[in-house]
Amino acid sequence: MTFEFDRAHYRVTYPLAARPTFDWAGRSCVVLDVSEHGIRFLPPDSDAAKIGDPIKGIVRFRSGKTADVDGTVVRFFDGQVGVELKTDIPYRLIVDEQQYLVKRFPTRR
Repeated sequence: MTFEFDRAHYRVTYPLAARPTFDWAGRSCVVLDVSEHGIRFLPPDSDAAKIGDPIKGIVRFRSGKTADVDGTVVRFFDGQVGVELKTDIPYRLIVDEQQYLVKRFPTRR
């Protein structure tokens, strides 16, 4: 059985070789995906973040671009942290990231 989820915002999901990093509170974490209103990342340990915690840091993309993020942990599941952002990642940056991935990984779908 397949489940499809409608998302409110377009999400860029990264292949292993192109994942950005998220630097916060002296930690550097691997980013799994981003949207205008959220990020999902792998914390360094299971005690790094809890639901409701404020999160503030910087996402460093492989394309060389960066985005300051400020939000709240809304999800912690299967070792992954989901953050809802108070300040959006610019839509133009999301589009640029998608174009970067299409050029670098043309066979990725």
